[in-house]
Amino acid sequence: MAAVGIVENNGIPVDVGLRMQLVKHWPAIKRGLIEVVDADFGVDEHGRFVVAKFAAFLSSRGIPWPRLPSGAIALDDETLRTQARAYPVISPLRELRHSLGQLRLNELTIGPDGRNRTLLSTFRAKTGRNQPSNSRFIFGPFV
Repeated sequence: MAAVGIVENNGIPVDVGLRMQLVKHWPAIKRGLIEVVDADFGVDEHGRFVVAKFAAFLSSRGIPWPRLPSGAIALDDETLRTQARAYPVISPLRELRHSLGQLRLNELTIGPDGRNRTLLSTFRAKTGRNQPSNSRFIFGPFV
């Protein structure tokens, strides 16, 4: 607990200038990532994932895909992860969707001294581990 208290008090140093540049240019970075990955899939339309195009891609490759009770294609991360293991061609698309869904640079808690401080939520997990907010903790999106 003492170590957690020290980390919470001291915080994690952040390159504030670089973070500001990333936040400023995030839309362009995001578009660039989508363009690179989508070149192999053709599922993007103006920055939006088009399910019908993804279904056409799967059909063209003969890849069976789990469906929801409603009949719609399952697009949750666990399904994408499982399918990417069985069909590695899906991996870049899964990684892109996962990464874009996790990176929230605007929500990081950064103090005026350029340090990220957030409650580490000691013993919050059933296993007794810390469970800090993924959007507020600098290492949250990468865990």
